[in-house]
Amino acid sequence: MVSEDGIVMFFLRPFLRLQRRLWDYAVTLLFFVLKGWRRKTPLPPVFNPTLMHSAVDLARYIREGKMSSVDVVRAYITRASDVNPVLNAITQESFKAALLQARRVDEMLNKGLKDGTLTVEMLERRRPFLGVPFTVKETIAVAGFPHTGGLVAREGLLSPSDASVVAKMRKAGAILLGTTNVSELGMWWESDNKVYGRTNNPYDTRRTPGGSSGGEAALMCACGTPLSIGTDSGGSLRIPAFFCGLFSHKPTNGIVSVQGCNVHHHSQYSEIQSAGPISRHARDLSPVLATLAGDRVSQLSLSKRGEINLWTEIMRSLLGRARHTVPSLAQAALDKLVGEITFLKQQKRVLQGKEDAPLRQNSINDESVNKALQMKIQRLLGEDGVLLYPSHPTLAPYHSESFFRPFNFAYTAIFNALGFPVTQVPLGLSPSGIPLGIQVVGGMYQDHITIAVAQDLETAFGGWVCPSKIL
Repeated sequence: MVSEDGIVMFFLRPFLRLQRRLWDYAVTLLFFVLKGWRRKTPLPPVFNPTLMHSAVDLARYIREGKMSSVDVVRAYITRASDVNPVLNAITQESFKAALLQARRVDEMLNKGLKDGTLTVEMLERRRPFLGVPFTVKETIAVAGFPHTGGLVAREGLLSPSDASVVAKMRKAGAILLGTTNVSELGMWWESDNKVYGRTNNPYDTRRTPGGSSGGEAALMCACGTPLSIGTDSGGSLRIPAFFCGLFSHKPTNGIVSVQGCNVHHHSQYSEIQSAGPISRHARDLSPVLATLAGDRVSQLSLSKRGEINLWTEIMRSLLGRARHTVPSLAQAALDKLVGEITFLKQQKRVLQGKEDAPLRQNSINDESVNKALQMKIQRLLGEDGVLLYPSHPTLAPYHSESFFRPFNFAYTAIFNALGFPVTQVPLGLSPSGIPLGIQVVGGMYQDHITIAVAQDLETAFGGWVCPSKIL
């Protein structure tokens, strides 16, 4: 029997949807009037073809002697210097030190490859990004660099050591170019603070590049860096990537260490926070993820090695082609059946109000609610399924418009709470020239599947679209 509240909501829901839509239209119109009439500042054209290569290709060219690290680093220093006055993305540069490191890389390669102490294969395996520049958001600690999180009270404070992700990128041979702008304490989805100011979107400087990894996304989109590392507690990788027409990947929770990725040593968001790459090219995602995960990268293949498709194996057994014994298959079938029954009973108790009472409060932070939803989605996705999910309810908004849409980050934050891996994928531009995109969600530890789907979508839709003229 339908309750009285249910009947009321049935008739009320269309009016609530209409009210929300009218609110969205009103906010958009307001900010178009306030911001849209201003002229957007175009970015300088791209003159150097080096800037168009993926980070993986740049690393290979450097290893094989087809490019020098000095030339690559200098090309990105020039480009970053050209676009930053328009974007305000860089918070601290390290250009002189980067060029010095690049010269050392070239000298080491020239000597080592000639005398045989180094090989291309060895370098690819041990130092996959040797000689390639990279940047990180300012809330990620870099030794000797400001680590304010955009907070005035922390202005002038320098980090004593590198965050784990920075140390791993350096170990892989990458050369730090600098740090980039964030929202204050990384707590909002627009990169604006009282220490460094506001960062602009490369496609339309009247709009936000998102946050809190907005400086990284803006600089990456404008060809100012080939390797970007950010963090994600509620969409801080994926929202900027969506607004700036880029790829990004939020790993399965816990795969990448976030040590040193916050301005506080013990962040309350550490359990749901991830660190990962932002890129113009989908093929850069997997190598960067492997570098950041370090020893934990093996966890991403456990599900592939340790689990089987039960029903496929039973069919193979009937045909005399089984790879497992009958007792083990029978035990697996029994376990699966018990699991199904237990799950259904649990859901029945939840619906009857006998269990997981906080579910009625819709508290996303409640562990029991998270676990039930996680189990349900995991069962739907299985070992090789993906969920295509909206990245955001609107395209990149005008500056400050986010304050009138405070809960739009929920489209990304839900997957931080649940822990699933998510790859953000660009899908071209809207008629007004603003990026489109989609989130590709995978099952736990199935990061490789969401990235593979991103690569296929890049082929189908063209991937990143340069916001500048290419000369």
